[in-house]
Amino acid sequence: MYKTDAENVTRTLRLAFLSPKIVEDILDGKHPLELTSHAIRRTQHFPLNWGEQVYALGLK
Repeated sequence: MYKTDAENVTRTLRLAFLSPKIVEDILDGKHPLELTSHAIRRTQHFPLNWGEQVYALGLK
C-alpha cells in the first residue's frame, strides 16, 4: 500500500504527463520490460518535455 503524501502524489502524477509516443509504445507492448509505472515514479529528474522523457527513461 502506498503512503499518501505530497512526494508520492507528485511521483504518481508523472504518469499523467507521459509522452503520447511512450504511452502508445507501452500499450502496443513495444517498451522495455523494465519500464514499469514503478520505474517511472522512481525517476529522479522527470522532464515534462516529451522529447526529453525518452532519454530520462533510457529509451534511446
